[in-house]
Amino acid sequence: MSNLLTDWRHRDTHRRVWALAAPMILSNISVPLVALVDSAVIGHLPHAHQLGAVAVGASLYTFLAWAMGFLRMGATGFAAQAAGRNDGAALRQILLQGLLLAMGLALLLALIALPFSHLALSWMQPSADLHELTLDFFHTRLFGLPAALASYALVGWFLGTQNARAPMAILLTTNLVNIALNLWFVLGLDWGVVGSARASVIAEWTGALLGLALTRNSLRAWPGQVAWALLAVWQSWRPLLAVNRDIFIRSLALQSVFFLITVQGARLGDATVAANALLLNGLLLTAHALDGLAHAVEALCGHAIGAHDRFALRRSMTVAGGWSLICSAAFMVVFLLGGTCSSKCRPTSRRCARQPSSTCRIWRRCPWSRSGVTCWMACSSAPPEPGKCATACCSASPSPRPSLMSPMGWATTGCG
Repeated sequence: MSNLLTDWRHRDTHRRVWALAAPMILSNISVPLVALVDSAVIGHLPHAHQLGAVAVGASLYTFLAWAMGFLRMGATGFAAQAAGRNDGAALRQILLQGLLLAMGLALLLALIALPFSHLALSWMQPSADLHELTLDFFHTRLFGLPAALASYALVGWFLGTQNARAPMAILLTTNLVNIALNLWFVLGLDWGVVGSARASVIAEWTGALLGLALTRNSLRAWPGQVAWALLAVWQSWRPLLAVNRDIFIRSLALQSVFFLITVQGARLGDATVAANALLLNGLLLTAHALDGLAHAVEALCGHAIGAHDRFALRRSMTVAGGWSLICSAAFMVVFLLGGTCSSKCRPTSRRCARQPSSTCRIWRRCPWSRSGVTCWMACSSAPPEPGKCATACCSASPSPRPSLMSPMGWATTGCG
């Protein structure tokens, strides 16, 4: 306990954590805010199935894209270790490996996306109108998948070099473009649900191209040469793939929980799936904000591991873990007091207002499950021995969602 208190009182660590976390929290909050804007814009359309189509289509797309979140976490850990060693050549190799892996995974996901969407919708059993609009939205969003995965790798790499400004520029640009084009395409040009998807695709490519442009200036601070021959050697890929495998299992389990909520909501009707979309948007607001602290601890812990600084590693974990608990408690209080007032801001959602109000009591408890994951899952992306820490983290995480909620959800499908 005395060591924890000593670590917590280390002011320089607080400053370093928030120097990285603050800009990432601000930029991360813009991600679910885009979903909230999408819901608000589509909510002004006359039918509930239109909002439901965006919710279901986005859930299908998110299931595929966010399951690849290891691209960011893995890149952050290894880039941070390379930066701690002042190894410019390794930083260049990690950047290229991340981008090549993103392009390969985007191609693989494109091949399985169409059968996956038809299978998922057959489970959901939506109405005919919801089914048709969901496919239109999802198929359009797939054109932005390569850019989204490339952005994951770029953001992770920038964070590993302890550069929080570049990821903030990428995320804010992507989300502001998305919001502006959503308003124009849906309300101005009257393109409806497909217009919302087109706005997201253009925004994702804008962010990815900006990220590529920003890497040039960042690489100047880390002199070195690209070892092209190593890209053809399996051993140079093995550590990155080993860590990504473990984080992928965790991400897949977590996304399965959110996907299950959408599946069950679609089975219960258009109004229910729309109401669930509003609830999940609020939950994602909390999760993305706390991810700012996760990004900070990944970069700082990876840097400490690369520099072989055990005390800096412990202080970073203690300070970031403490702030994650404080912030999650604050979010819980906000949602406890906020109630269902957000549902009254969207014309379509007023018809769904009774749906979220009956489940908010459960949802308000969700921020607590994020606190442990914020620190411990962050550290797992940059283990001293690739593969071990990430696996242990998946089993030791205090979050009940991947391990308990998924089987419980399937076991209670008959209850609605």
